[in-house]
Amino acid sequence: MRLSRLQIQNFKSLRDVVLEDIPAFNVLIGPNGSGKSSVLEALAFVRAMVTGRGQDLGDAAAYFSRGGSDRTISVDLEVAEEGDAAQRCGYAFEAMEGARTGFVFASDKVKQGEGRPLAAHLSPTGDLSSLFLLKHIAKHSFFSAVYDFIEGFRSFDLRLRPGNSLEGTGAVTHRMTERGTNAHAVVRYLSEKHPEVFRLVERRMAQRIPGVQGIEPLKMEDGRIALRFRDGAIPTPFLEREMSEGTLNMLAWLLILNDPDPPTLLCAEEPEGRINPHHLGELAEDFALFSEQKGQVFVTTHSPDFLNAVPLESLWVLSKENGETRIHRAADKPNARAMAEAGDLPGQIWMSGGLA
Repeated sequence: MRLSRLQIQNFKSLRDVVLEDIPAFNVLIGPNGSGKSSVLEALAFVRAMVTGRGQDLGDAAAYFSRGGSDRTISVDLEVAEEGDAAQRCGYAFEAMEGARTGFVFASDKVKQGEGRPLAAHLSPTGDLSSLFLLKHIAKHSFFSAVYDFIEGFRSFDLRLRPGNSLEGTGAVTHRMTERGTNAHAVVRYLSEKHPEVFRLVERRMAQRIPGVQGIEPLKMEDGRIALRFRDGAIPTPFLEREMSEGTLNMLAWLLILNDPDPPTLLCAEEPEGRINPHHLGELAEDFALFSEQKGQVFVTTHSPDFLNAVPLESLWVLSKENGETRIHRAADKPNARAMAEAGDLPGQIWMSGGLA
């Protein structure tokens, strides 16, 4: 499944933004403050509302677009199956401020294909979506799959990770935290449960980080797990606290992108952070491969080196006018298409002003 259409209104700088014919791999570019992060936050907002966590979103006032009187956020989306006989599900809702905190539903409706909206009643408290009820009460198989798709959205922002900080608990899990701080637990899980995946991560680290020949979890006396990095030229392994932040970020992204139980839709904030620019093209290719084999991808970036490995058809260009986000496809710009046909790479086109 993939998210094929998204319209969101009155959400932060997204006063009224529509993305149509959304591909598997999406990269958002634009100046600081243009609304790139708001698009990713809107996807997290959709997940929270659909899965009954709207009231956990905190202060509702922080989500509304500024300067208006409307106190509801509107979302209209479409999810499509892949293949010739693909089914489509339309889902729209309005969210209003909850009695105490966060959001509840003012209304929502589900539509399959071009059919009429299905009758699905909101919970008395307005906190459960029709998709939730169709999955858990009606046991509807197609809408259960749509619900599971949205529930599988995940966002990662390694910029928020404290420098050289990983949580060395004794836990074992395949799921990386939003900030990428539990690489110990994921490395231990993969090395024990999915050694072939772990060996792939080790190989890619060895190809990109000079000297790194292997990674191993080390159980400490207090039960916590440390990571040791083996260098082929030095007999004594390095602990992660001795490794650069860029090395730890590369490891975290490789663990996220090779999760045996991957997100259905992966959001990544500026993955280029602290990583050697020479390896950003390879990282972009990793995200593209994930979108082909595992799930949909939305990435924000400011890196022309990352963009040079991204198809022009995957790029969305954001700008801001009068405090409101505007978004268009890079491939819709005749000048950008002409430059690409002449051999210019997307990062070069962007830096030359061809996507403005």
